Amino acid sequence: TIVIHGGQNTVMGGAGNDDITIGQSGKNDAAENVVLGDGGKYVVDKRNGLVKVNTNDLSVAESDLPDYEDKINIYGGQNTVMGGVAGDEIELYGDDNIVLGDGGESVREWNADNKVFDAIKYVKTTNDDNGDADTINIHGGKNAVMGGAAGDKIEIGDQNKNNGNENVVLGDGGSYVVDKTNKEVTVATSREVKDGKVVIYGDVDTINIHGGQNTVMGGAAGDKIELYGDDNIVLGDGGESVREWNAENKVFDAIKSVKTTDDDNGGEDRINIHGGKNAVMGGAVDDKIN
Repeated sequence: TIVIHGGQNTVMGGAGNDDITIGQSGKNDAAENVVLGDGGKYVVDKRNGLVKVNTNDLSVAESDLPDYEDKINIYGGQNTVMGGVAGDEIELYGDDNIVLGDGGESVREWNADNKVFDAIKYVKTTNDDNGDADTINIHGGKNAVMGGAAGDKIEIGDQNKNNGNENVVLGDGGSYVVDKTNKEVTVATSREVKDGKVVIYGDVDTINIHGGQNTVMGGAAGDKIELYGDDNIVLGDGGESVREWNAENKVFDAIKSVKTTDDDNGGEDRINIHGGKNAVMGGAVDDKIN
């Protein structure tokens, strides 16, 4: 068990069941942390102005997964959190977080003036067939969240507050890239080719977001997606989207393109959106869209 009363920490739980708490309930001021439930690496490259975080490749037998389940609670925003292998419980209070339920890699810009990591450059999952069902709750917006393997439960924002705006959420594996040179933000689901056949890892995910201007892709299987807000991109299964990058406000902006991929691979999705100005594509099988 690890308890820290303050922010700007680097915490790696390592093997076993870890219970990690940063900050105190109600204060929400313990921000700017890097937390890995299992093993990994955190590198600050000041010369190139980059901060890189990644999980270690870890192969665990299915029967041993319960021994690697972690609980991570952080009362503050601008965190990078990766649960690692197994099914983890992650809860954050604050905006501007990177959260991967299983394995992956992220790169942020290094802010030399404030000596903290800053804007996201890219986020991606790794070893998409390795992981378990995670529960991720974030009380705030502007997050990049990827559930990874298995069926995950992801909730962003608070009911009736609609404070969870401007998120990128993938139920399974994928990538999120901010290309400031070309002023584009690209989001795509993962795919792997094995013996000439496309394989997409994942399972039934549940995604709820209380806020608008999101990019959400369910990935494999039949997912349940519910959004409360306007101006969303939602794909029930696999695909890719490109938005314009708004340098002034540091957020993604108008849609440039949206497309589905591997249209024969997916499940029956249920998509409910309480708001307008959306681009929605169900993908494979018979979907229910409201």
